[in-house]
Amino acid sequence: KVATACRELIQGATLPIQLPPEQVANLPNAPGVYYFYDNKDRLLYIGKSVNLKNRVLNHFSQDHSQRKDFKLHNQIAHIDYRRTPSDFGACLLENQDIKKPLPVHNVHLRRVKKMFQICLRGSHGDAQGIHIKPVAADEVPDTDKQEYGLFRTVRHASEYLRQLADQHRLCHRILGLERAVAGRQSPCFRFQLKRCAGACCGEESLLEHNQRLQQALAATQIKDWPWDSAVVVIEQSRHEPDLTWLHLIDGWVYVAALTSIAEVPDYGYVVSGACSHITTETVAKNPIQSAVFNLDVYHILNRLLCSWQFQDKLSQLSILPLSKMT
Repeated sequence: KVATACRELIQGATLPIQLPPEQVANLPNAPGVYYFYDNKDRLLYIGKSVNLKNRVLNHFSQDHSQRKDFKLHNQIAHIDYRRTPSDFGACLLENQDIKKPLPVHNVHLRRVKKMFQICLRGSHGDAQGIHIKPVAADEVPDTDKQEYGLFRTVRHASEYLRQLADQHRLCHRILGLERAVAGRQSPCFRFQLKRCAGACCGEESLLEHNQRLQQALAATQIKDWPWDSAVVVIEQSRHEPDLTWLHLIDGWVYVAALTSIAEVPDYGYVVSGACSHITTETVAKNPIQSAVFNLDVYHILNRLLCSWQFQDKLSQLSILPLSKMT
């Protein structure tokens, strides 16, 4: 009993010394985004959760063995938050707000200007046609079957290829990860360790090798937009009946946050289905801003709109299909 009591005390939340306890007590047990500030109102950290109070208390229950965690804990003097209808809006709002003020302690989700794709040239990705190319981070990538993934750096793309090589016995030389020996076909170093199936020295054909490579890369392809045109995602709160956000999205790009379905024609679309249950009075102001293509938004949309979770009967999201105005 004594040991259990000690563990509970050690694991209990220890609030930052500068933080008024009532700010934590007043946090809702509901979805949203939270903001940590220091005593000079400098934004330190942004996070999101389906339960704001529990998530913030979890920050203060950690042992802070990492120096950066301990430093953040000691700097927090004020907490602000914004309620969202569900995790969907929380993910989008967190992603947006992190990229604007660049909080000191947020290292993920920051804006990048350039991304990189792994590209295979030729119908089967021949040995000379594997390369990593830069693409603009704000353009919707082509869903060409020979272009794979979006990586933040060339190093990340190369490391991913190395992981695939280990998992599927692919050849580093053919992948461009090892320099070829000029003038002769010889086994690569990994073949001697039985980690390469031998496409470098004729033990297997390039066709077989590159078919395995394409199959391994398939999971990283940018998926086709699953609807014929734009959609309005209707996000409704379980906690507050009047908290509903409308998101206009087309081809993985967040077009606009709407205050009413009546605004749809302003963006060149018409409603394809009935929407009588959504009125101006039941829609709250949505702070998400329109944007160009964004990899983090793509992952959020792909995960929360196109997965099995969306089919859950308890889902707080519904889709209103749109058509282009003629």
